[in-house]
Amino acid sequence: MKSATQDSTLTQPFNPVKPPNSDIGSSTSDSVRHHSNLVPKKIKGNREKVWGDTDYYGVSSYRRILTKDLFFKRYDRIRKCLEGVLGLTPAEREFTLRAARFGAYYGSCYAKISTLCQEPGCSEATAFRVLKKLKDRELVTVIPRYLDPYRRQISSLILFHNLFLLIAKYLAERGGFVWDKWLLPWVRLPWPQFWQKITTSPEARAGPGPPVFVGP
Repeated sequence: MKSATQDSTLTQPFNPVKPPNSDIGSSTSDSVRHHSNLVPKKIKGNREKVWGDTDYYGVSSYRRILTKDLFFKRYDRIRKCLEGVLGLTPAEREFTLRAARFGAYYGSCYAKISTLCQEPGCSEATAFRVLKKLKDRELVTVIPRYLDPYRRQISSLILFHNLFLLIAKYLAERGGFVWDKWLLPWVRLPWPQFWQKITTSPEARAGPGPPVFVGP
């Protein structure tokens, strides 16, 4: 895991991403995992190809599950979701929120781990630990990236589609927001069925246990 994410850099912070239209809004679990049949094990090539492939795996703004406005408006509840549903520690929650902020803006994150850990609140060891935890639960996808011709590893690309689906379900159960029609079948699923829909491995399908709703 460490080799996949250790040198994650944010070369162009908050550059707008304009990927092609996504099928993330379809009603099947495969399509919810955006480009589920196409996500590569790694991205490599010259600079132009690497940035182009990176942008491709972002999510078009009209298909985003968790927009930047909703992210900031429901920030406290999202934090409580990471605590109550996933059981993340305070430091793990802090890193996840920092990385997810990029995902809410652009559908993905390719920030350097050291950059995300510059501010107090979490260490790089915590970052690697929580990324592995989220990967094992199939909530995020981490794609290492390499620049040719020297095969120098740069930032890893982190995709949040299933994590954002989980957050949307949590927020839907707390009320106060009108969701897109395509998302309603997902947020209305009972939790055991929800885990079965968004994951493929038997270990991940069990989920982290019954959600514990913390606070308002």
